Amino acid sequence: MKVALRPFALPLVRPLCTAQGEIHSRQGFWLSLAEGSDVVHGEACPMPGFSPDDVDMVGGALEHAVRILETGKLPDTVAGIADMSAVFPSPAAAHALEQVLLGRLARQRGVAVATLLSAQVRD
Repeated sequence: MKVALRPFALPLVRPLCTAQGEIHSRQGFWLSLAEGSDVVHGEACPMPGFSPDDVDMVGGALEHAVRILETGKLPDTVAGIADMSAVFPSPAAAHALEQVLLGRLARQRGVAVATLLSAQVRD
C-alpha cells in the first residue's frame, strides 16, 4: 500500500468575486492511496471565508490521515468510514479521507461509490 499527499495551488482563470473580496487561486491537497494497480484519490480544498478550516489545518489533519492509511487497518463498511472521518477537526480533510476510503471500498466490492451510499441509485 502506498499513500501520497501532495499540496497544490492553482490560479483561477477568472477571479471568484465574493462579498468578502476576490479569490484568485485555490490551495489544497490531493490524497492518494495505491494498492497494486488500483489507485483512489481524494481532494481537500478549503474555501477561505466559507469553511471553518484553512490550508494549514487541512495539511495537519491530512498528515494524520496518511499515518492512519499507512497502518492498513481501514474500515470495511460505509458506517466505519463515516465514524473514522467524523473525528477529523477539518471538514475538508475528512472529505478527502472519505473519498479515498469510499473509492477503495467500492473497488474492493466491484461497485460504484454511489451504490455504496444508496440502496436506490438515481440516474
